[in-house]
Amino acid sequence: MASQLEPALRFLEELERHHEPTLAAIRSHPFVASVAEGNAHLEDLRRFAVAEYWYMRGGVKHFALSIVNSPDLETQRFFHERLSGELEYLSRFRPFMEAVGLTDSEAAQQTPRPEALNAVNYLFRLSVEGGPAEKAVAWYLVGRVFSDTCSAMREGLAEHYGIAGEGLNYFDIPHVRSERFVNAVARLVTIYGLDHGRRDELERVAAHILAYEKDFYDSMV
Repeated sequence: MASQLEPALRFLEELERHHEPTLAAIRSHPFVASVAEGNAHLEDLRRFAVAEYWYMRGGVKHFALSIVNSPDLETQRFFHERLSGELEYLSRFRPFMEAVGLTDSEAAQQTPRPEALNAVNYLFRLSVEGGPAEKAVAWYLVGRVFSDTCSAMREGLAEHYGIAGEGLNYFDIPHVRSERFVNAVARLVTIYGLDHGRRDELERVAAHILAYEKDFYDSMV
């Protein structure tokens, strides 16, 4: 099976290389840098917390829909794991919200800036109109770059804002670089993407989701 995944693994690497300018713009975004360097205000952190809370709630529903629309058990298992992970991250996010003075109900009553939800709204569209490969590519790219920004923000939150322990747990997202996760994505890209000649569709999804993901960070400043 490993050899069968090679074309898909190379394709994923090509996507990251091709979209490196956008990925780099997200990793070095002024908002991320402001948190990493300790220049963000408490209100900025609260704005992020509210937007991320809404994003994750949307992600939970996206994965639930993806399970229902999965064409085989292995694909259902993949999205079920993503759903379980998103619910876990939501629970791990609460101590950070508490650290910046927010509760679930307060976050739910606030409305993020519209562009903060562009990415998750696009994921909703993929839930219905996209195949397993399109959804996997979108989440693969979002997960990888979000892991990078979280790592930078985690260090800044610990050093400059006195947030520690459970308040930082959310900002550690190692699974997106694990061999198991990458191979699971590559399997879906192989079976439901490249084997069906859907390379152009996957490339289009990559461009859209990263543009929308950058909108999320732009909405913070």
